[in-house]
Amino acid sequence: MLRKLLFAAIALTLLAGNALAGAFPDRTITVVIPFGAGGETDIVARVLAKEMEAIAGVTVAPKNIVGASGMNGCKAVVSAKPDGYTVGVIPSAPLVMHPHMRELPYTLDNFNIIGRISYDPYVVLVRKDSPWNTLGEMVQEMKANPGKFHWASAGAGSVPYFAGKDLFLSFDLDVKHVPFQGDAGALQAMAAERVNVYTSTAGVLNKHDLKALAILAPQASEKLPGLPPVTDSGKEVFYSQFLTLVAPQGLPTDVQQKLEELLKQAVASTGFVADLNKLGMTSAFLDSATAKDFVLAEYERNGKNIKMLLEKAD
Repeated sequence: MLRKLLFAAIALTLLAGNALAGAFPDRTITVVIPFGAGGETDIVARVLAKEMEAIAGVTVAPKNIVGASGMNGCKAVVSAKPDGYTVGVIPSAPLVMHPHMRELPYTLDNFNIIGRISYDPYVVLVRKDSPWNTLGEMVQEMKANPGKFHWASAGAGSVPYFAGKDLFLSFDLDVKHVPFQGDAGALQAMAAERVNVYTSTAGVLNKHDLKALAILAPQASEKLPGLPPVTDSGKEVFYSQFLTLVAPQGLPTDVQQKLEELLKQAVASTGFVADLNKLGMTSAFLDSATAKDFVLAEYERNGKNIKMLLEKAD
């Protein structure tokens, strides 16, 4: 009898061990990054992967799948097996802007939003030595001198493009648009005084000789004390950069919950918050349900804005 009980105990132990071994995650999680090495999305994704790895106890491997303005990486995520071992760190534009601009091999519905990682509103930027210290001062001088000033974008269809165009149209200003290939070219032009205004996140203030005049958000930010929101000028021109962790649709419920909890802990970790602060970014976790509502609202709002803005000449 004792022998039977001993064998039964051993069998139960082995079964428990096998069940534990099969629990998620028990092997490498791949984090797809839809843009190249060294960019903002890439840096944040790698910091996040490091923190997730420490918490999960398995390898979390970043993988850059670049091209087509993020489309290739997004396609790789939605096409992956829905087992939780392929996720993606996706910025706002491929999720809530690009689907309104061209045909894509995916829709917003193809993404399972695990949670939001970060959120940073856009700000109106001028050179630090600019005579303008408020948005009102800038608008007043531009109205008095139509066609004299220039605003930069990171290229037609970029977030800075829509933010800048929306801003100047809302004030009915005649300001000339100068497109560049990405942030770097636009910021170099600002430094060389070839353009007067640019819109981006406040993170660029840490690296360039610029000052911000207003936040393109409904309310002020604790991170930018004293900087008024654009609503103080009576305008609703809202643009931001946010990052989300996404997976393919069809995840098992327990895997979904574990990924969400893993993300929550990683985003709240001291190391992650500190690294984002160094980048001038803000850790801003939202759980899956809240993040889905947030992304959908951004998708719908951007869709209306983009349709309106594309119908108007620069």
